[in-house]
Amino acid sequence: MNTEIVNFAPYIIIILTFALSYKIFMTPADFQKEKAEFMKYIAEHYVSNQTYRDNHNTLNDQLIELGRKTDLRLDRIDEKIDDIKNLLIKKGE
Repeated sequence: MNTEIVNFAPYIIIILTFALSYKIFMTPADFQKEKAEFMKYIAEHYVSNQTYRDNHNTLNDQLIELGRKTDLRLDRIDEKIDDIKNLLIKKGE
C-alpha cells in the first residue's frame, strides 16, 4: 500500500498545488464575503416575489379597467353611428 501512495504522490501534489493556487477551496471568511456581495447584488438587481406579485396584480387590475373603459367607449361610438345612420335614412325618405 505504501508503494501505491508513493507512486501517486506526485499526482496528488500537483492536484493539491493546482487547487490551492487557483483558490478552488474557500475559507469561511471568504464564503461570508462572497455571500454578502451576492446578497447585495440580488437586492440591487431583483425585486422580491411579494413585490412582483403585488405589481403584477395591480397591472392586471389596471388592464381590466382599461378594457372596460374601452368597451364603454366603443358602445357609445356604436350608438352614435346608429343614430347618424337613422338620421340619414329618415332624411333620405
